Amino acid sequence: MADLMFMTDLSGTVKASTHTGLVIEEPFPYGELIKTAARAGGTVSFVKLDKALFQIVILPVRAPTPIAFTGIGFELDIEIAEELKQLTNLDVSFLVDEDESEGVISTLGAKDINAGLNAAKEISDSFGL
Repeated sequence: MADLMFMTDLSGTVKASTHTGLVIEEPFPYGELIKTAARAGGTVSFVKLDKALFQIVILPVRAPTPIAFTGIGFELDIEIAEELKQLTNLDVSFLVDEDESEGVISTLGAKDINAGLNAAKEISDSFGL
């Protein structure tokens, strides 16, 4: 079940949303994703809304040419992290906000989380999310 659904017009103005972090008649806060969805026919990415991390999919609404964009999102939480750990046999961590200690969702223990956060400054972030 989706945790987030929204619709924007072609310019990226939010027209409908199930999440309070997306304000109706305001620009979608990640406008570059709307542009990518327009160019590529859709996109998948990660966004932060109200201190929660979501994986979202954005697709054009066609009738038959694009008239809007629609998005659906799934919150990344400890249950998802645990499920991924079971599937991969690897620990999983999501860094929601670098500036806040509660912004980490992880299957690691506190000691390992802190070691990972300190090591992150030495690791290239060119891979991204």
